[in-house]
Amino acid sequence: MWQRKQTLYLGIALALAALLHMLDLASYERLGKEGAVTLRLYGLYGADGARVDPPLSIPLYLVNALMIVQLVIAIALFKKRHRQLRFTRLSFLFSLGMIAGIVFTHNSVASAMGTANTVKGTLLPGAYIPFILPVLVWLAERAIKKDEELVKSAERLR
Repeated sequence: MWQRKQTLYLGIALALAALLHMLDLASYERLGKEGAVTLRLYGLYGADGARVDPPLSIPLYLVNALMIVQLVIAIALFKKRHRQLRFTRLSFLFSLGMIAGIVFTHNSVASAMGTANTVKGTLLPGAYIPFILPVLVWLAERAIKKDEELVKSAERLR
């Protein structure tokens, strides 16, 4: 199972998606005022670790959790390439949705805190991980297609 390229790509994507639950996405601070706010998958948190705002309008943690479940299922379906390909494509769409959700949330939090002159927003390393996920999932999809073509060509030779 692990010797196949697509399983390695999906495993790395799974590890990065799980790591995303632990990392901060962005940091915001109002110029001239005390207290920074940190954006995580679960919402906005102050410097003391307490939730600042109610939950986000886009539940990023749910999108990420569904993507993790889909990646686990795709890895487990290594013998059924057609289904593995479907789950991989669905994971690709969820990873694109994750990127859109993070960009939308980042812009809406920055605008809700004040104008661009009064708020300094910084994207942290956790915000860049979702840009790696679609690439890995696409590489896995490509490897699954190559495996399927190899199996079909071997069946033709019989």
